[in-house]
Amino acid sequence: VRWHTLDRTEDAVANARDVLALEGAIGLDREYAIQGATFESAPWLGHAATHVYVWGYLPVLVAATAWLFLRHRDAYRTLRTALVVSGCLGLLVYAPLPVAPPWISDDRFTDTVSELSLEGFARPAGVMNELGAIPSFHCGWLTIAAVVVFGATRSRLVRVACVVYPAVMFFAVVVTGNHWIIDIPAGVALAALGVLVASRHEAAARHPATASTPG
Repeated sequence: VRWHTLDRTEDAVANARDVLALEGAIGLDREYAIQGATFESAPWLGHAATHVYVWGYLPVLVAATAWLFLRHRDAYRTLRTALVVSGCLGLLVYAPLPVAPPWISDDRFTDTVSELSLEGFARPAGVMNELGAIPSFHCGWLTIAAVVVFGATRSRLVRVACVVYPAVMFFAVVVTGNHWIIDIPAGVALAALGVLVASRHEAAARHPATASTPG
């Protein structure tokens, strides 16, 4: 999908402007104000958000997946299926509808990832699809992990983290100029579909006779 959209930057920017127009119509076009206010009043918070965006995504997903695989195999299978399903659905959106992130679409935005020299980690060459802003996998996949881990653990502290951490990432993707605000509910909706399909799949696998009975 990345190579399919590689030369469609102009289309992606035009689509991003349509997204911004939609946000303006419903009062959500606050990305520039959020980034500007954050770095003006609390630069340390903006830098922290950048590190969360870079280091708090794939490493957290890998850790959650490994823990569930070792300790809660049923929950691991739910997570695995939800990631695969939502990932495929996301690619089906990215291919026909590339959307550029704010830092590509508008020179008012600061690319905080490159400012901190973290591009090599956040956007590995030949892998990262920079024109896939909608839906946000950062938001969607971390939401999936949070939901599945929340259901698997009995630790109150871990459950609190499962509620708080996705919200922290929601803030990070906007303040770093990597996603539009509307990308967040799009990512969460993708996560909900993934978890729904995965839960039904696992229920059918555990009770095949019941799942195949008419009615």
